[in-house]
Amino acid sequence: MVTYRQADALPKEVMERLRRECDEQGENAEVRLRKGVEEWLDAGHGSCVLNRPECASLVVDAWKHFDGERYRLHAWMVMPNHVHLIVQMLGGYALSDAVESWKRYTATRINRLLGRKGAFWLEDYWDRYVWDETHYQNVVAYVHAESGEGWIGAEGGGLGLSSAAAWELRSAERGRERGTPMPLWSEALKLNSLLATQGPWGHEC
Repeated sequence: MVTYRQADALPKEVMERLRRECDEQGENAEVRLRKGVEEWLDAGHGSCVLNRPECASLVVDAWKHFDGERYRLHAWMVMPNHVHLIVQMLGGYALSDAVESWKRYTATRINRLLGRKGAFWLEDYWDRYVWDETHYQNVVAYVHAESGEGWIGAEGGGLGLSSAAAWELRSAERGRERGTPMPLWSEALKLNSLLATQGPWGHEC
């Protein structure tokens, strides 16, 4: 799972304060720091321009561009000031190169769209390896869970800024099928073809 955020979403002084507070508490400082960062971002700090459908769609379109060629895009969520995605790299392509490409392209396009200049994304990103089927199911649920928050993307209609709608559709199809359902890890490979036929808001276009 990969997470990256807008440059103004988490000021340096806030990050330093969160890290200092977590370090002072001793054990599991990194876990507490990650939780503190997530809570700060989810509170909607910064310009939150990704809440605008025209900006969020540029981010999703960039992810979909090489889906199935350089990587498999399994699930995603565009929050107002940060993004989450689950991606599986293919053919020796590096995750760092993909993230850099996504960020460079979308920063240029969004800045041009908004008539602004300067850094759009924070330079770094956070990634977490998915270990097995259970972990995979948990991270997909985490990514999609945030799409239910009422303040996210009012113009996008709640689920509109994530791949959750496509997952729900596929889950409904699985419920009508007989026999043992396929594991979600395998199911995600089928999902790619479904996502390819949908627009950035999870509706057929």
